[in-house]
Formats: sequence, structure tokens, C-alpha cells
Amino acid sequence: MERLLEILRGFPEKRVLVIGDIMLDKTIIGDVSRISPEAPVPIVNIKKEIYELGGAANVAANIASLGGNVSLFGFVGKDDNAKIVSDILNEKKINHFLDENSITTLKLRIRSGNHQLLRLDYEETSQKNFSQRIIEAMKEQIHNSDIILISDYAKGTITPDLMNFLKYFNKKIIINPKPKNMNLYQGSFLIICNEKEALEMSSQKDVYAAGRYLKKNLNCNIITTRGEKGMILFSDKENDIPTDAKEVYDVMGAGDTVVAAFSLSLVSGASLEDAMIISNHAAGISVSKVGTYNVKLEELKERISGEEKKIKTFDELSDIVADLRKKGKRIVWTNGKFDILHEGHAKYLREARKLGNCLIAGLNSDFSFKMLKGRESINSELERAEVLSAHVDYIIIFSEADAIKYLSAFKPEIYAKGGDYTIDTINQEERKIIENYGGKIVIINSGESISTTKIIERIKNLEIGKEIKYVQKVWGEEVWMANNEKYCGKKLILKKGKRCSIHYHKIKDETFYIESGKILMEIGGETRIIGPGEVIKIFPGIKHRFSGLKDSLIIEISTSHDEEDSYRVEGQMSGDVPEEIMRKYAE
Repeated sequence: MERLLEILRGFPEKRVLVIGDIMLDKTIIGDVSRISPEAPVPIVNIKKEIYELGGAANVAANIASLGGNVSLFGFVGKDDNAKIVSDILNEKKINHFLDENSITTLKLRIRSGNHQLLRLDYEETSQKNFSQRIIEAMKEQIHNSDIILISDYAKGTITPDLMNFLKYFNKKIIINPKPKNMNLYQGSFLIICNEKEALEMSSQKDVYAAGRYLKKNLNCNIITTRGEKGMILFSDKENDIPTDAKEVYDVMGAGDTVVAAFSLSLVSGASLEDAMIISNHAAGISVSKVGTYNVKLEELKERISGEEKKIKTFDELSDIVADLRKKGKRIVWTNGKFDILHEGHAKYLREARKLGNCLIAGLNSDFSFKMLKGRESINSELERAEVLSAHVDYIIIFSEADAIKYLSAFKPEIYAKGGDYTIDTINQEERKIIENYGGKIVIINSGESISTTKIIERIKNLEIGKEIKYVQKVWGEEVWMANNEKYCGKKLILKKGKRCSIHYHKIKDETFYIESGKILMEIGGETRIIGPGEVIKIFPGIKHRFSGLKDSLIIEISTSHDEEDSYRVEGQMSGDVPEEIMRKYAE
């Protein structure tokens, strides 16, 4: 895995030249509720129109999205669609050199829900010749590029003259082919084709025989993609790679994704086999989306590392929400502070998940937590997010006092709030936004009211005699409030001039709230002074010790305590704080 991640880290430095048939994909999305009286066809009530790059332009967009530096050469028409193509390329910061043709190739799809009802193609496929101005620019880009991608859709861009011009650079050319032009690809470094194209180009009936035939007769390496069956490499040796797709919604543009990821992998030092594995992961992401999708470098890294993070930025979550909408998924939103995730939270989040297909949680940042509560959170925003991630699909951390920006942008079908609220006590601006676009607010009653504040107050207000256990220590006293399979709560009374042993836990993680006093804290070999109102988080495996510079009261909230999970460092036991330390930190 680390080998593959190292290859991905090289993507942003690489320069790729793409030459091929540029297309524009237009999707009209609407609702169908009746059949036309004029003919037995559905009437589509148009809701939205989407423009996306297609063909060689989509290959370039994938390279840019994966972090590569790309230059695109191709043809557009003398029409409005040419401006749309140019505008999208500029928006994606793709360096482009466009020659003019009579018409911009357009693929127009009409969809309703998850169904494509119709496709219309506008195209002109005669052979095209680049102007001298574009040829000169191409020469310069060829010498500056690490690899050349030929994206052939048989629309007239890839010609004998062009391939003859490029033949001196054959060993750094990768072809995305069309069977009718197969003889133009002779001697290239690699052809990446799908199974249907391989069989058609070779006139063979078996995909393995087809690959061997093409390798021999075209004198180049061959990769055949086979959808859910994965990929096959035909080189000095043959190699099968199974598919990485977890769910398949739409294969449109997946081939472009494979070519882009493969090319960047190869010039970043990957072997053919490793480049196949990486591009296979990229294709797995692409086909899980509806419509044309440009895979991002960060999500490819997450996919390969197996650590697909649930914490998302606003832009990342916007893309996810748009994709969920294309799939017809129902989005549930909730938000809160989630300082100590307790049983009440868990019940509430379980019920919220049942209301839709995807649960998104807005989490107050440390800044907004303090702004709203007037104190620091016990657990940091990342610690809170880590625990919360087990209960939701995605998390966005926000610093505003409310969720107005996010409800307006994402428009969830359901806005879920806990039973401590009523429709009249929730934020009324948030309520207005939800009701204005037709969303639904659901108040979830998870049973007896439980809150983080109540848990903390219960520990702080504990009276001696009501504890479940009282333990006299060399350094002071432990007063236990609770210890069960969910959590442990204690009061620690640390005496001035006393310290506990240096110890650690392999399983238990602890949070300490300093109610009063002054403490010298040793954590993982470092020391710091902590006082009233401060919160310290100790993760499993971290060695730590408290030394009382004053009489101090500490509130401990942790996962379940097991004495067998306590490990003390030999020679560092409980006792008196050395006089030189007391003098050093005396007021």
C-alpha cells in the first residue's frame, strides 16, 4: 500500500499532453408524470441542465482532478457550445489549444430519476487537420511533457498525418483507441481498450487471444478493461487484476478515468502492474457516481489506503450531496456539539439514520463550541468527530453559531433534532430555510433526557458517601461515581507535594477536567502546568503522571476502567514531588 501511495504523491509534478476528440456532454434532468397525447412517448418537465466535458476533454479533466499538469489539443466548432467547452476548461484550469471545426461534438442525454430516456448526438466526423499555429504549440508541449495521451473517439481528430508527426515519440504514447483506426497505433507504448474493442480490432472470439494478437501485431503493450471482471495486462507477461468497484451506478466516463490514472501512475514511477492497480481503484470510484465524474487525488489516496475519511470540507460535501441527489438518495442532516457521546446521542443518531439513505452531521468546531457554551469542550473537535464518525456517514466541522449556510447549500430532505427541542425552540432561521424549500423537520425523542452537561455536573456534585467506590491513594483520594461497559467517572483529589506513578493504559482513553488547583502534568516525556478549567486528553499507550503543585480536584471521564489495563513504569512509583520541582514551579 505504501508503495502505491508514494506513486500518488508524484502525481502533482507530472505533465501530460492529451490530443483527441473533444466533446461536450449535456444532460437534461426532469420529471415524467404523463404520456404525450401526440405519440406514445413520455413528457419530460425539465428541471435542470448540466454541462460536462466529454471525450478527450474528460480525460484532461481527470488528469487535472488527480493533480497532474495537463495540456489539451483538439477541435471545437464555431458555435455556442465551443464557448461552453472553453469556459469549463478555464474553470478547471486546463491548459488548452483549440482549433476550429464546423460543429462542436455534443452528446445530449435526457434523464428522469435514475433512468436515461434518450440520447442525441451532434457531430461531424470527417478528418481534421490542425493549423500550423496549433502544430507549433504542440511541438513545444510535446518536449515539455512526460507522456502523450491519444484519446480517439473516431470523430476525425486522430489522422494518419497526426500519428506520422508523433511517431518519433512513440515510446511515450498511450492510446485510448477506436477499432477503425487501429493501424494508426502501430509501435505505440501502450493501448488501453475495453473488451469489446479488443475483440473487434483482433477479430478474435476470446479476450486472451485478442490481447495476444494485438500485442504481437501492433508491437505494443495492451491492457484490456472488462468492467466487473477487472483488467488484463498483455506485456512481457500476462496479469489479471480483479475489479475494485463496490457499487456501480454509471460507467459513463470510466474509461477516461482509467487512462488518466494509468498515465499519471506510469510517469510517477509505477510498473505496468502497479499502474493497473491504481487505475482500477480510480475506476471503482468513477462508476460509483452518476454521470461523468472526475476522481480527485485525495479520494484516490483514501481508497487505496483503506481510510476513507468521513470528515469532509464544504466543497467535498457539496460534490457528495450532488452525487447522492443524482442517485435519488434521501439526505438527513443533524448538527450539534457532541462533546461526550453518550447513550442518548447513540439512540438519537440511530433513529435519524432510519429517516433516509445518508446521515450528515454538522459538528461545532472548538471555536463555535466555546462561543455557544462559554467554556472549552472536554474533547477537541477532531476527537469528537472521530467518535461521532461511527454513527454517521459524513461530518462537516463548522465555526458558525448556526447551520444556516449548510442547510441552504445542501437542502437535506430531513432535518433531525433531539428530543430536548421542540419545533418552536429550534433555531427559527434554520426552520424557515427548511420549510421554504419543502424539507421536513423531525424531532427525535430518544427516551430519558441525557446530556453531556448533566454527566459532568453529576460527577462534580458527587457527595462522599454516595460513591460506588472510595480509594485512598499515596497521592490523595479517588472517588468513583461509575464504572460500566460504557464509561468510567471519578473525582481525583490530588494533594500538594504528592504525585502518582508514571503509567499508561493499552485500551482505556481518559479525559481530565481540572476543577481547581495547580498541577504539573507529564505526558509522553513532555511537561506542562495546568490549572482550573483546562482539559487534558490522554490516548491509549501514552505514559503520563500528575504532580500536585497545589491541592487539586480533577474530574476524570474515561472509557471503562479495568485494573489489568494499568501499566506502571518501574522505578517511577507514586510518592512525594521532589523539592527542587516544587521550588521551581512555586508561585
